[in-house]
Amino acid sequence: MYAKSPKKLIIINILDILKRYTDENHRLSQKDIQDILNANMI
Repeated sequence: MYAKSPKKLIIINILDILKRYTDENHRLSQKDIQDILNANMI
């Protein structure tokens, strides 16, 4: 689970997800970001 990571690392991971999966025409919800974080941390 991502909650075990330090807070700064979580922020960096979220920034990386936003860079990879979003642009001006494609958005992610908080739930989508949470799902991606959980999938990548297993």
